Amino acid sequence: MAIAAVVLYLVVLYVRPGEIIPGWEGIPFAAITQGLGIIAVGISWLMRPRSFLNQPLDLFVAGFFMAAVLSNPAWGWIGGAQYAFTMLLPAIIAYFLIRGAVRTPKHLRILGYALVTLTMFQAINGIYQYQTGVGLGNVEAYEQRVTVTTDGADETTEVARIRGTGIFNDPNDLALAFVCAMPFLVGPLLGKRTTFLGRVMTVLLAVPILWALYLTNSRGGVLGLAAALLPTIWRSGRWLTKAMVVLGLVAALGLAAPSRMTQMDSDESSAQGRVQSWSAGLQMLKMRPVLGVGFGRYGEYNELVAHNSFVHVLGELGMVGGFFFTGMFFWLFRGLASVRPSGAGALPAEEDRLFNWGDELFMACTGLAVSMIFLSRQYIAIVFIFFAMGASYRGLLQDVGVRVKTATGREAGTITAYLVGGVVAVYIAVRVLAVWSAK
Repeated sequence: MAIAAVVLYLVVLYVRPGEIIPGWEGIPFAAITQGLGIIAVGISWLMRPRSFLNQPLDLFVAGFFMAAVLSNPAWGWIGGAQYAFTMLLPAIIAYFLIRGAVRTPKHLRILGYALVTLTMFQAINGIYQYQTGVGLGNVEAYEQRVTVTTDGADETTEVARIRGTGIFNDPNDLALAFVCAMPFLVGPLLGKRTTFLGRVMTVLLAVPILWALYLTNSRGGVLGLAAALLPTIWRSGRWLTKAMVVLGLVAALGLAAPSRMTQMDSDESSAQGRVQSWSAGLQMLKMRPVLGVGFGRYGEYNELVAHNSFVHVLGELGMVGGFFFTGMFFWLFRGLASVRPSGAGALPAEEDRLFNWGDELFMACTGLAVSMIFLSRQYIAIVFIFFAMGASYRGLLQDVGVRVKTATGREAGTITAYLVGGVVAVYIAVRVLAVWSAK
């Protein structure tokens, strides 16, 4: 019952019936399904008491939430606590609903299949929008003006980018959903046990998602997809096959990537705006190093958002928020990188399938992380959905007796080192890539 309620919430989150069905505007479907999910998870826990908030990632998600809520009161805007609480709460609820509902490997796979199906809906809607000019919910493609400097001359062009309803109204958010769904299709496609019919069905599902990703014209999405699929492809063949696939993938990115991918050099105006926005984020961190300038206030200090989730968090939430943000990814990948027991019969069939599915989740989260290097998407629900799936995966491994790396307290130092290293890396990138106009 609990997992069904969570899937229903995801359906509402992705499909947005209030936006696409006339007469349903104003009905709070998200709030209703959230409430149903909380009730269902509560009943499930009462019927079968268990400890489900027992992963280090749970604590870091809660810490990140608190850092966001406290960031504005720290400099004097008390009402900013309510603003941050309201804006971030849906993503946090999604995280803890999934953590409470997932009790078996089957539950985790159900979530994965549901996300692929819902992403397919957004892909088809996006393609329909591109072909007709308007999609469900009367959403039109986003026309972006891009200025490129070539041989000293500025050339401005219009770039059409599809978008979806609700939380996917931004092309980059839509691209992020496509990136995270693809590994769940590539895994079965390359799996040794997949039947011919299964491979054909997988390809039929993958093609619309890839096409829709192309139509988003999201550079971060394309790079995230490459990061998600490259490790899977790399492990699937021999050395010559691997080299050919990698070279083919690189060539495809260069020749068939979205039009904005050809403007990735550091001198292009959009790229320069991002690099200079990173510099602004570092200045915000320097101004208020502990809790930043406050949740949602990056735009008050710089015309552009950071287009880098790590820098955006540093600017708005300071080193405290940066610590919890870094820690969330640290524990996410530490759990997903758990080693499969070796030897014949080391795991029953169901647990072995869990590890196979964990490989696909690892690739999805890799694509998510790389995309977030180029996008400011640190507060959206889809990020916390995958955090929750990663934490649940680690918990399921413990339930079946697989030894995972436990928290010892020394991880705080490691996370801090990663955080400081990230700040230094951003500083070096700004110093090397930024080109400042003479005044």
